[in-house]
Amino acid sequence: MKRPDFDRDEEYLIAYYRQYHKSNQPSAAIQDIVVVVVGVVFFALGYFKDDVIWSVIGFALVAYRALRGVISAARYNRALASIVEKYEAALKTEINQKEAEQGGDGDAEEAV
Repeated sequence: MKRPDFDRDEEYLIAYYRQYHKSNQPSAAIQDIVVVVVGVVFFALGYFKDDVIWSVIGFALVAYRALRGVISAARYNRALASIVEKYEAALKTEINQKEAEQGGDGDAEEAV
């Protein structure tokens, strides 16, 4: 099967998931948890010490991480859906070509 053409975000996701299981880097979930825990600790510190600045810093950390997650999800969910669509189209084309070579009358949709 000929590999479909991908844009920059799609290439990034493909490379990321290919290397994900090979790397020993801490997972993204651990990094997210650390940011949230530090934010909550700062917020609690500000609350119990009656110092608004610590609470604002803690809230800002948690809000930043949440906003970053929403933006990344919106960006990469679209790219992930596009990758699947492109591979499905390439697979359908290949099935149709093979059926044409074999002279078959089968429907390519049923195979996908």
